[in-house]
Amino acid sequence: EKDAFTKLIRERGNMAVTLTHDTSGLDPQEAFLRTVNTRIAGGGRLAATAEPPRVVVDVREFRSSLPSLLHGRNVVVVPCMLTVGDYVLTPDICIERKSVRDLISSFSNGRLYNQAETMLLHYKNPMLLIEFDAQKSFTLEPFADLSATVGAASLHASDLQSKLVLLTLAFPRLRIIWSSSPYQTAEIFEELKKQQDEPDPIKAVQIGLEHGDEAGENRPFSQVPQDMLRAVPGVGGKVLGRLTLEMGSVADVANAEEEVLTRMVGKEAARQIWRFFNRSVFDD
Repeated sequence: EKDAFTKLIRERGNMAVTLTHDTSGLDPQEAFLRTVNTRIAGGGRLAATAEPPRVVVDVREFRSSLPSLLHGRNVVVVPCMLTVGDYVLTPDICIERKSVRDLISSFSNGRLYNQAETMLLHYKNPMLLIEFDAQKSFTLEPFADLSATVGAASLHASDLQSKLVLLTLAFPRLRIIWSSSPYQTAEIFEELKKQQDEPDPIKAVQIGLEHGDEAGENRPFSQVPQDMLRAVPGVGGKVLGRLTLEMGSVADVANAEEEVLTRMVGKEAARQIWRFFNRSVFDD
């Protein structure tokens, strides 16, 4: 019994701090005052703006409830096709959001290390947010059996913690945020954005693309064509971004000559894309 109480006290001391912010009774005047920019460094003057906070969100994140929760907290959600990160809160803060299942899968295939490296390359404050299910306990133990379902039978809760430690040692500037639910994630984002500059959606899209790529301000970021192209052999992250920016539609990609695709995305990717759209159903 003594050991049980000792363990309970130790775990409680290591728990993440819960950020709570009830906006239901917030006075409109107080909401306006929350937009006051109090940074007066360099002789700047106190300024107030009614512009609501803005978050750039990768379009694939709209499969989750978090963008809707952010919108419900009067945050302007800007959907874009991001190459680096899932959420851009400020010009310096980029966040890669993972559920525990996604985290296990990303460690298994090595994708998380590449994502962390690209965030560190382009952002001053890169962060990995690990989000739990609101209906489950805020601990890694119940997810130990998930490893077998994502192709990592030997990865258990203790192994996952060890890998997170190794990740922070490999990337000291990477910060890890633990969130008990999407609701708490929305609150954390709101806290991180306080008195910070707003992100530029165009710059967020351009970050991570190959040198020379440019995102036109009038380009739409439609999810359906993106998903269709992503299913084509040879279309990866950078190739998808280049095709999206250079081609007007999926039909343009399908009708493009192999030489044109080669100049755009490279010989190997162009060959796979061209063969996918042009080979006969009778070809081997």
